[in-house]
Amino acid sequence: MEENFISKEMRNFISIELAQTLLNRADLRLSSSLEQLRKSTDRAYTLTGFLLTCCTGLTVCIVNTRNPILFLTASILWAGISYALWQMFAKVISIHGFKHAGSSARGYLQDKNIGYSKRHANGDLVAANEIYLKNCLLDSIEYAESAYQYNRQQLSNRCGVIDKAMRAIKWSVGADCLIALIIEVIKLLRFGMSLI
Repeated sequence: MEENFISKEMRNFISIELAQTLLNRADLRLSSSLEQLRKSTDRAYTLTGFLLTCCTGLTVCIVNTRNPILFLTASILWAGISYALWQMFAKVISIHGFKHAGSSARGYLQDKNIGYSKRHANGDLVAANEIYLKNCLLDSIEYAESAYQYNRQQLSNRCGVIDKAMRAIKWSVGADCLIALIIEVIKLLRFGMSLI
């Protein structure tokens, strides 16, 4: 999304009070996206810890088992959990980008912005300050929207990776359940044949 979405006509129309109200709402929305990103990070670390524990336990089971059926089911589950763990480490538990709430003061305290305000205020410093303030508020609104969109995209990307990881676990658990069901049916058939 482009940062400059407020047109010149809107900049002329919007009052300082309206700009402050809009900025407050934009900042609340941005703060909400940052909070969701933080909570997502917490949940991702918790899930990764759980997967690491499961993977370690399954590794020990695979190494120490002599039972081929247990080895097969544990190996399939281990493969799914290992893939999910790799996804979490490679794409979720890394340093991820985000944009802070609030705008940089350095970006707004520039001579060109002051010159623009003075030119449009016809030399009246009070009017120039109002023009400058309004433009700073509107620039902050644009920044808040841009930051919100960026943070939302980061969260969406993270959710996509977690979805892949969870699908891998579901498929491996499903495969294990199918194998266990087939083995139980075979045992039941053997038992039925022994009665005949």
